[in-house]
Amino acid sequence: MPVFNRREFLRSLTAAGIAGAMPSFTAVAAAPTAAPARDTLDAILDETARQPRPNASGWLPYAHADAPLPDLSFDYSQASARRTEAWLVRLERLRATALSDDDRETADVLRWDLEASLGWHRYYWLDFPLGPYTSVLSVLTDRLAAASLATNEAQDRYLALLDASPAYIGQIDAKLRGQIARGIVYPREEVVGIVRYLDELLGQPAATFVPARARLKDVAGARADDFSARAGKTLDRRVVPALQQLAATLKQSYLPKAKPAVGLWQFADGPEYYRFLCGVRLSRQHDPKEVHERALQTVAEIDSELAGMRRKLGFSGSAQAFHQELLDGARWKAANTDEVAARFRAALARFEPHLSRFFLRPPSKPYDVAPEAPELEALMVNGYYGPASETTPRGTYFFNGGNLKDASWFWASPLIYHELVPGHHLQIDSIQANAALSPYRKAFIISGYPEGWAEYARSLAVEAGVYDDDALGLYAHRLMDRRMAISTVVDTGMHVKRWTLDRAEQYFARDAITRPQLRRRLALAYAADFPGLAACYWGGGEEFKHLRRSTQAAVGRDFDVRRYHDAVLSAGIVPFPVLDARLRRLSDTMRASASASASAASAC
Repeated sequence: MPVFNRREFLRSLTAAGIAGAMPSFTAVAAAPTAAPARDTLDAILDETARQPRPNASGWLPYAHADAPLPDLSFDYSQASARRTEAWLVRLERLRATALSDDDRETADVLRWDLEASLGWHRYYWLDFPLGPYTSVLSVLTDRLAAASLATNEAQDRYLALLDASPAYIGQIDAKLRGQIARGIVYPREEVVGIVRYLDELLGQPAATFVPARARLKDVAGARADDFSARAGKTLDRRVVPALQQLAATLKQSYLPKAKPAVGLWQFADGPEYYRFLCGVRLSRQHDPKEVHERALQTVAEIDSELAGMRRKLGFSGSAQAFHQELLDGARWKAANTDEVAARFRAALARFEPHLSRFFLRPPSKPYDVAPEAPELEALMVNGYYGPASETTPRGTYFFNGGNLKDASWFWASPLIYHELVPGHHLQIDSIQANAALSPYRKAFIISGYPEGWAEYARSLAVEAGVYDDDALGLYAHRLMDRRMAISTVVDTGMHVKRWTLDRAEQYFARDAITRPQLRRRLALAYAADFPGLAACYWGGGEEFKHLRRSTQAAVGRDFDVRRYHDAVLSAGIVPFPVLDARLRRLSDTMRASASASASAASAC
């Protein structure tokens, strides 16, 4: 399953230039915002930008290379919560003031954002800081790996970042110790993997913390030697001891207390934290137990539909036998990564002629596919989307090109519709190209919105008729729908139904897409790295489908799907309650336009 990388997304938006003007949707002509109210809103936005609010691991905001490392301490989180409460009081006073529709929407997004920040603080101790997908240590190592070394100033910034690393690592260690004191210890299998990673890191620390000479090729010899010597000294004397202390805490204090059990239910306040996570990731509050039951029902309904599809295909065997053929059949294999890329490109070419039917404008930047770095093949389940930026001119889906002997690509079409067009690339390109969105709105992110859009967007291929002559492609599409529901069942099963990791892995065996050797890793990721994330895919897609149906019903025959999609895309990424209000304005505008057109026709 693709995993949305928030840090990578924010990095791309920070680096990307504005590619063109795409005015944000405004349903009605709004009166200009009264200056005092707008000034207050701008002041709060400015203050929140200058005072970063700590979020959970994996959700830390991306910062420029010369920005300080985030403060991970509880004291900072507490001080940030106090500032957040004060900002919310000031925002509340704006409810009764004159704001334009766009400004009121921004105020509503900010209010939701600030209230979520209070939740992250409330559950500070329940957040595991070292998950493989969400490790706060990667904030440091990624920053070092991406840092420019082209100038003396850039080299000095690198050394300053390296010098700050021991304190940052110490904050991670302090959080782990605080968790141990509170009886919050994440699953043993997860911790064992982290210990192994730290041992590997400490085996060759210079490979991560001291830039290779190739990165210093444009630096004068003496300066390069001096830089490398200073970096090496800091590493040996300060960084390595801090990492050794972190590893010792994990091995000697954390790991002995770790248990095989998974699920937040086992911790004090864990059930409330899981409910919070599900709500904040999706931006819509639902009872996780009810979500579990609805997802189970969805799996059963799709199973029944798939059985009918197999009969139409003339297959009389079991579902397991049919799915095994999809996984093992030679027609779905690829001899090399070029053949994998060709499958994705062919699917994109089938949808592209339908773009104008659904959207007012195509993506402003190109898109393509490419194999991910070989060192990531053992870590990533399938792949990830990398947005376009100033240094990377196209949006790219980086697919896992490893183990081609076993990999099946029968589901290439629905996968690439989720990842590129009309999914992630089209949405994120719209955000990057929208000159009317403020920097705050461009950087705002909630998992359920982009993943929900991508899930809804790939259903447009069905609506466009792309699968009309491709019964197996449609079958793969429904299998992907089923996979998202299965993941939701597994996620909620571990956290509210007290499923074991073994049971979660066994339920994942129903999924005909996830490779068998990856099922346990994915279940563990939902258990410890990002609880509540699965519903962002399935639940987010359901939200978008529901919103379109309700908007279409409200407008009637004058509903314009292109204007509907423009309203959604030009919003950027917003909480679903904010989108609700935007779509109500859209409904009013469509009805008013239709009424005006009818009146004009009558007058003629």
